[in-house]
Amino acid sequence: MLKKIFESTLTMGATSAMVIVIDLVRVKCIAVMLGPTGVGVLSILNHFQAVLFTLVGLGLSTGVIKYISEYNASGDSRALQSVLQNAWSILFPVSLAALLLCVLLSVPLSSWILEDTGYSLFVIVYACSLPVAVYPLVGNALLQGTLKIGALARINILRALLTLVLVVPLIYFFGLAGAVVSALAAALVHLVISRHYVRTQAAGFSVAAFGRIQPETARKLFHYGMTSLLVGAAMYISHLFLKTTIVHALGQRLNGIYQPIWALTMAYPTIVLSSMSAYSYPRMCGIKENRDMVSELNGTFRIALLFITPIMLVLLAARRPVIELLYSAEFLESAAIMHIQILGDLLRVVFWALGMYLLPMRRLSAFIFVNISQNVLLVAGALLLVGPYGLEGVAWAFTASWVIPSLAVWIHAKRSLGFSFWGVNRVLLFSSALAIILIAVCQTKPGLALNLGAPALVASAWVLLNLDRQELAKFLEYARERLSRKGRPGR
Repeated sequence: MLKKIFESTLTMGATSAMVIVIDLVRVKCIAVMLGPTGVGVLSILNHFQAVLFTLVGLGLSTGVIKYISEYNASGDSRALQSVLQNAWSILFPVSLAALLLCVLLSVPLSSWILEDTGYSLFVIVYACSLPVAVYPLVGNALLQGTLKIGALARINILRALLTLVLVVPLIYFFGLAGAVVSALAAALVHLVISRHYVRTQAAGFSVAAFGRIQPETARKLFHYGMTSLLVGAAMYISHLFLKTTIVHALGQRLNGIYQPIWALTMAYPTIVLSSMSAYSYPRMCGIKENRDMVSELNGTFRIALLFITPIMLVLLAARRPVIELLYSAEFLESAAIMHIQILGDLLRVVFWALGMYLLPMRRLSAFIFVNISQNVLLVAGALLLVGPYGLEGVAWAFTASWVIPSLAVWIHAKRSLGFSFWGVNRVLLFSSALAIILIAVCQTKPGLALNLGAPALVASAWVLLNLDRQELAKFLEYARERLSRKGRPGR
């Protein structure tokens, strides 16, 4: 079981990792050319765009993928096309209505999210990407539902590369305005690439097909999408509220200073957790016995922490050079709060790993409640702590927001499944938290030798304590198999 989870994580994570590396180069260019204030403005606008995309998407992609997959397997191309037609006929008009609303409200929206009405044109430009984004939303769902996973990987990589090519000259010549225009240009690039792969990989199906909306089909799509919509909207709205709270309390520059920490938090756990979901979620859907689910949860938890904790320790030990490498020396103030945020990341992994069973076992109310609770706690904590403690208060709010949800899913799993941690997993969890704390404490002490040597000793002790030799041998064997397989002709 552990080998299969590892295999999926390594395979599915490769594309995500490549995209993130390309995005890091783009972020570096933006940071150097625009500085903390420009990065702060763009981070707000990007969060605003994420909220709009989530609301306009109505969560329908989950249902679209489900039914396309089902009809594709049965060979019912007529029903498959009906799903596409209903999704497009619902989402495209909604995107146009949202664009019109943003245009009409651009001034108050600019005042709210950026505390400056002068950015209203930027709000309109970002909103213009909404109708453009509908085709990739439906088209990529078609590719995923018909199992064209390779096409999806190529779409993501090409989009990231072409966006990088566009954004650098636009910012160089036009500054912040060029960066804003590049957001719309990136959406157009995504549309063109998605359309190409839909036409070559899913020929015979039309994505942009208007028609009469069929109530029964729409009901099915909304049934599967409502949970995704509620949870996704709550997450992105809370993130937007968090950033606007920083802007209103501390100003746009400090919002930009916080961005490296926030971006790292959103990047490295997402690669591992989303990659693991590709294997763990469908597997959990087929589990019937509680004891099997407990075993699966423990295995998922173990692999997640074994992958993510070393990344946390490296980031923490080398936080200043990492921030300077990915952004610039102007952002080094954020290094002082990285350890607080990383503790929050650890709790986030615990929450994710233990809460994985809620959807497969149809605990929808619990799933929605704990996710929305975390978002509410994040915003409430930031509002309470940002004034007296600044960015440190924001980082503590992030970490504290995962405490209650993590405890809640653990208690729920204990009561509903009889869940308990494997002994090795209890050691893994507590030693990971302790290693983060020890490295953070070491870095507050003077002395280069201590700062460099102590983290290495702590990380070595963590490895010796947690990495089982048999597990390591299996993982290394699998990695060698994958590398040798790629090197063979015809693979």
